[in-house]
Amino acid sequence: MPELTKYHQLGHVLAHYSRDAKFYSNTDVDTSKSYLNKNYAPNHGCTQAEYINRYVKQVAEYRKENGMPKIRKDAVKFCTWCVTVPKDLDEEYYDKFFQLCYEFTAKRYGEKTGLGEDCMISAWRHSDEGPKTRDHIHLCFVSAIFKDEKKRLCGKELINRKELKDYQVELEKYINSNGCRCHILNGNTTMNPRTGKAYKPKDYKRDLERTINRDIERTRGRF
Repeated sequence: MPELTKYHQLGHVLAHYSRDAKFYSNTDVDTSKSYLNKNYAPNHGCTQAEYINRYVKQVAEYRKENGMPKIRKDAVKFCTWCVTVPKDLDEEYYDKFFQLCYEFTAKRYGEKTGLGEDCMISAWRHSDEGPKTRDHIHLCFVSAIFKDEKKRLCGKELINRKELKDYQVELEKYINSNGCRCHILNGNTTMNPRTGKAYKPKDYKRDLERTINRDIERTRGRF
């Protein structure tokens, strides 16, 4: 299942995505295998933090020019969806799965931010976190919105409770419609890939609601 996190500080997490950190709190990271990782987003020619700050600076300048208050210190600067490859997907389709995740996310938030694909900071696939952790991708995008001749930071506008549900449902539809058959979270499947037990529609609704509540807690209720 996809997991969402929203950040107001740039910190260590960006180095974790690109494997530029000096140390990792996750002891399962095997840096000798980090060459297997892949970034599906374009190379911006700068660090992830510099790329985010480029848009934050433009928003700050816009607010100053228009006599608006400064950006709040706790304003959300970027968001990340982490999508783990489903257990029911054969390894030969992994690359296609992650490419589709990137395409879907870039288009979805490109439209919401008005930035097109430029909204994507990075999309690092991790294949170096040991046998206990399946391959996953960190889909990182700015919360800067450049629409209606205005510039602003608004993570709440991009990600609300409805979006937490819609993203997961629409992502699975997109992936399956493009020839990559798997279950991210689907009430129609007869088996739950995560537990191996029968999956009833009511369980799907329950698990989706738990996922939404978890992500709200993860982002400290900023919705």
